[in-house]
This record gives sequence, structure tokens and C-alpha cells, in this order.
Amino acid sequence: MRKKIISIILSAAMIICPAVIPASAAQNPGANPSFSVISRTTQKDGDVVFYSYNVPSTTMANVKIEDISTGKATTYQCKDFYNHPQVYTLGKKLFKTMTGIQMPSSSGGSSAPDLDLRHSGGKYELVKFKLSDFDDYFSEKGTRTMTYDGKKYVHDFSDHTTAEGDIYSSCLFIYSGGAINHVVPDKNGEVQAYVSAEIGVPTEFTTDFHYNLIHTTGSTGGGGGRSGQKLYGLTMGDCDLSGRSDISDVTSLQMCAASQLSFNSLQIRNGDLDKNNAIDITDATMLQQALAKKA
Repeated sequence: MRKKIISIILSAAMIICPAVIPASAAQNPGANPSFSVISRTTQKDGDVVFYSYNVPSTTMANVKIEDISTGKATTYQCKDFYNHPQVYTLGKKLFKTMTGIQMPSSSGGSSAPDLDLRHSGGKYELVKFKLSDFDDYFSEKGTRTMTYDGKKYVHDFSDHTTAEGDIYSSCLFIYSGGAINHVVPDKNGEVQAYVSAEIGVPTEFTTDFHYNLIHTTGSTGGGGGRSGQKLYGLTMGDCDLSGRSDISDVTSLQMCAASQLSFNSLQIRNGDLDKNNAIDITDATMLQQALAKKA
């Protein structure tokens, strides 16, 4: 009888409140991150899907994907899918990737997260979020300032040519499962990206910077980007926004279901595993079962 009463209390406690669990690190989302889920889709194992947001058709960015087992690599030009998704069925294998920018008299690339297309299938969500709310690597406008030849330049992750003919280029990619998003922040510093809605699959970002100043200083180069840096708060099941799904998240779900803890909208997204628009004991059970399978 006692177990039945507890079950009723937990099932009834589906409360959504504005308070949040304090972030434990600087790169974690703030108290009220700008975040929303726009739509949902599904994907098959063995597929990689390229998406873009706010990217011009003239982009010089590309992604190289190499089959680890054979060493065969293919370079995909982002301009080929700047305004529409592009699906490539590469097979249920492990791949390594590299992002790059093709520029006159200068080209190069940087490492990026590996792709495990053996487990790329499942549910995905299109989310819109403010970059600086999720990592202070980005400015309020979603830009990043770099210094070349003693001068600072503000990159907005697109390509620019100055009146003198110098070229500054940068790119931003967001990886999650089998989705690769090439994005350019909008005027509010926000981006849209497809991220995995499967429990425990992280979302990471990679940046790349290049410059070609042959009309002024005669120099070319680049570097200074980030490779596979985790975007905290975008992992399904991560209710305490620690960057991973673990037993502490089960505890957080149980406490929220019992009205002992309140979640913000991002934590609700991460914790509402059965998608019934509420946090209840079923979500805690689902997360506990998923963690047990991975153990």
C-alpha cells in the first residue's frame, strides 16, 4: 500500500517551474538560456545528414569524411547544401572528419569529431539557441575575435573580402550523432541545428579560421579554432546540465517529479523522455533503464 501511495504522488507531480539547478561550470548554460525546439525528424543508421542555417551559397567551407577502415576520404562542399539538407548513406561504420576552408592562395583544415554511423539512427530535434548562452567562447552576437599580424578581426563564421582585397573566412559546425550542421549566427547570435534526441548523445562544435592578406601584409594563414568542444545542455537525459547523462540525472528527475526540484525549459527538454510535455516518474525510469543498458 505504501508503494502505491508513493507512486501516485510521483505520477501526479508533473510541475514545471522557472527555477533552475545551478550550473557547475562557466561553459554551462545560464539560468534562462535562449532555447526552443522547432521540429523533429528521424534518421537511419549509416546515414550522415548535412544541414545548414543562415549560410550563403558562396561559402568556402567543406567537410572531409574518411572511412577509418579503408582510409578512403571524400570532401563535401558546403555550398552544395547551403539551403537544404543533404543525406549521404556511408554505411554503418566509424569515420573521422575534418573541416576546412578553400581560399585563394590558402587552404587548410582542422580536425573535428569522429562520426559513429553505426549508431547514427533515431530521433533528432531541430533546436534554435543563442550560442553565448551555451558557451562563453562566443560573444553576445555569436562571433569570435581573432588576432592576425597584431590586428584584431571579428569573425561571424562566414566569408568577407575587404576593400583592399584581403579575405577573412571562418566556419562553425555543430555535430550531433549523424547530423553535421554548418551554421552562421543570425543578428541575435542565434543558430538552428539538428541534434540527437537519443539519450546520452552529445552535441559538439568545431570552428575553423583562415585569412589571406596578400593585398596588404602579404601573409596567409589561420588556425586557433576549436575541435569537438561539447555544447553543454544539449544532451538528452542531461537534466543537471553537467554535460553527460548519468545516475545524478535520474535523481534530479525523481526529485522534480516529486516537486522537490524545479526545471527550466532546457532541463524539461532533456528530461521529458517520453515526450508527454511533463516531468514524471516514467522519465526517471526510462533514463535509469537506458543507463543500465550502457553499463
